[in-house]
Amino acid sequence: TRFSQLPGHITDKILSRLPIKEAVRTRILSSKWRYKCSSLPNLVFDDRCTSTTGIHSPQLSLNENSVKIIDEVLLLHTGSIQKFKLSHKGFCTTSNIDRWILHLSRVSIESITLVVWKGQNYKIPTSLFNCQKLMDLKLIRCVIKIPPRFEGFKNLRSLYLLRVELSPDSLEALISQCPLLKDLSLVEGITRVNVKACNLERLLLQGGFQDVVFGVMNHLKSVTYLFTCIDFNSVEEIWTIMCLIRSSPLLKQVDFKARTEKRTTVGLAANYWEDHQSSCFQQVRVASLDNISGSQPELRFIKFLLSHLRGLQKMRIKPKNRSEDGKLVRELLRFPRTSAQAELIFLDPVNP
Repeated sequence: TRFSQLPGHITDKILSRLPIKEAVRTRILSSKWRYKCSSLPNLVFDDRCTSTTGIHSPQLSLNENSVKIIDEVLLLHTGSIQKFKLSHKGFCTTSNIDRWILHLSRVSIESITLVVWKGQNYKIPTSLFNCQKLMDLKLIRCVIKIPPRFEGFKNLRSLYLLRVELSPDSLEALISQCPLLKDLSLVEGITRVNVKACNLERLLLQGGFQDVVFGVMNHLKSVTYLFTCIDFNSVEEIWTIMCLIRSSPLLKQVDFKARTEKRTTVGLAANYWEDHQSSCFQQVRVASLDNISGSQPELRFIKFLLSHLRGLQKMRIKPKNRSEDGKLVRELLRFPRTSAQAELIFLDPVNP
């Protein structure tokens, strides 16, 4: 038939663009498609893999249907699995995930994403730490306890943790034993960081950090990109960010997103910039500031950047809303710039 005569790379592209549920249905087309479906390298189980159409008890049936689909796909799978992603907003039966992780630990999995949208945070089983081929790990709303005999993820390049429960010691044990880690994202739920990541290139920190220590700040020598949320009224947070930047001699791009806590230390923040005219930003080429309201601490920080970034090429600024947009633009255009080639770009606060 015409379907069975399609070149292999074409069928691979077709299957990769289909929801997993629809990809499974292509097995009826021909024996060739049956084999292709059973050897899909990327398995994504999201909201598109099930449908609640015609179901009288959506919540119960949705969970049962999701479990059935995932069980069937893993049971019939014959090839290697490079990527496994579970991110279904209606799925809350986390007790079934343990056996799926156990299965994945036996097939040289390279990428795992677990997103728990409902119910309690999912407790990661010890079998996950046996996935020695893992290169990418993303966990959202999970609980991590590092096994005593854990020897590290020797191939892990990217780690993303959002609202994850784990102790500072466990975080240190996890990251310090990932020698090839290049991309680290810690979002909410983690307040203390004390790790060694010698090959780190991209660092994303989002949330209120009480303490950030990377070795003795000597282990960020490869970082070229930094993103962090910051309360410009907090001297502690500003100091932490400055320490991170000072310890990153190859840093080329910094992105900041303003956030506001219920505290006011504006006077102290002002004194900070007056007393700390350092040259730690010399290497930065691109800077962006998001959610800017035009407060005095924010403006002092932007003025500091413009007057100290000698190699700055672009600075993107996105206001919090349009109400103060024009006033903010006029204020910033008056600030002196050390870099003659620095370009100020103002983004629409409505667009993402």
